[in-house]
Amino acid sequence: WTGGMISVLFRPAGRPASDTVALAIDATRPVRESTAAIAAALGIAPDKLGEISMVLEGSLLVLSEPFPGTLQEGAVVFVVLESQPPTWKSPAGSAQSGSDSGPKMDSTIDAPTGGGSLAEEDENAVAGLIREMENAVAHLKRSNEELKAAGPDPDFDVAIAENLTAIKTKEASIKELRELDAQARGHKRGPEDDPASAQGVPVTGDMGVFL
Repeated sequence: WTGGMISVLFRPAGRPASDTVALAIDATRPVRESTAAIAAALGIAPDKLGEISMVLEGSLLVLSEPFPGTLQEGAVVFVVLESQPPTWKSPAGSAQSGSDSGPKMDSTIDAPTGGGSLAEEDENAVAGLIREMENAVAHLKRSNEELKAAGPDPDFDVAIAENLTAIKTKEASIKELRELDAQARGHKRGPEDDPASAQGVPVTGDMGVFL
């Protein structure tokens, strides 16, 4: 397309293909500006707007950017809610996408069992949770590569869309956990623990996150 209005098909993940709706959108505008109209057409509640992710041809759309220039008339865009559990199932009946893929998560932090302080136990639990979530993301990405190689298939496209949304959510959680972990370590460590700071020498540069 060269700009302006274009008719696109929006298919809600987890619902029958018959629920797909065709909408005319201004593809030159940020995707986010079309979200409310898309949600209304699909019967998605207004309070769920912040959970919407959209996938086109196996790639997440960036809501703050316009639709890609490769968008074709009649293209199918999958609409996925981030809180939505995986819906696509293999012929064997096991869920293949979303939060059920990869290692099981336990976001709770158990009390220490001895041999370390509560702070150390918490740090170890957070680091372990980050590793588990990173493994889950790697698993989902590998699954998507396998689904793409096995396609094209409409059902596989649903699974890929759900996986991409799960990856986006997990990566956001990983980032937040890393930031919280870095803050906790920074608070625990006083100026007296840093020779440079203790001598009045400014510390510059990105020290990174140590897990």
